[in-house]
Amino acid sequence: MKGLRDWQDGAIAILLLLALLQGLSLVWCNIERMDIAYTLKEQQDALNRNRSLLTKLGVEQENLLSPHRLRRQARQLGLAPAAPGQIRVLDELPQKSPRVEAPQ
Repeated sequence: MKGLRDWQDGAIAILLLLALLQGLSLVWCNIERMDIAYTLKEQQDALNRNRSLLTKLGVEQENLLSPHRLRRQARQLGLAPAAPGQIRVLDELPQKSPRVEAPQ
């Protein structure tokens, strides 16, 4: 009977150890889950801030490039539309002549 009792005590000790390990692993998993959730929340907040900033920058760009504003700014700077002879259009870029170096 003593051998059976020792075997039962050993089995109970092993089961208690396994239960303890399982509990610790569950706690560790929960801590990791909370850490990941916190990181995810930070990333979502950063993404929302960046999207908001992108929207504001788009509105500002549209405002700065609006024809009305550009006309008003040109008038303030004394600019006028170019006369027909002032604009030159190059169909092709001029070719550079090859560079020849003098012998030394």
